[in-house]
Amino acid sequence: MKFNSQICTTKEQSERLLGLGLRKETADMGLAVDIPIAIEDWKTQDTTLIDSPAWSLHRLMELCPLLMDPPRFLTISQHRTCYTLFIDGTDISFGSKSTYDNIIDCIKWLIEKNYFNNIYLNE
Repeated sequence: MKFNSQICTTKEQSERLLGLGLRKETADMGLAVDIPIAIEDWKTQDTTLIDSPAWSLHRLMELCPLLMDPPRFLTISQHRTCYTLFIDGTDISFGSKSTYDNIIDCIKWLIEKNYFNNIYLNE
């Protein structure tokens, strides 16, 4: 069997997130010569070998809020990332080439709409 699972964001995807203003401390992974390394704490862990922060899919999901007005919930599949309305199921949908790219597009939308929690963003 051959799986093409992606453990965390690529360097390019990480640069997109940093470009959107995400604090590197929100990342739970790091890339050292494109090898993913888990990071528990950016303040106490030795990160000298880390070339770039990186985010697992679960961490990106954790950063996305439950939207209350109107009430929406996050849905992620292999081909789409959506915020779906509780009331009628209509959604804001993001679909491009990968699950990671879709959720990054979603985070961009959240930031633009001022739904994203500012504590995760650089000042």
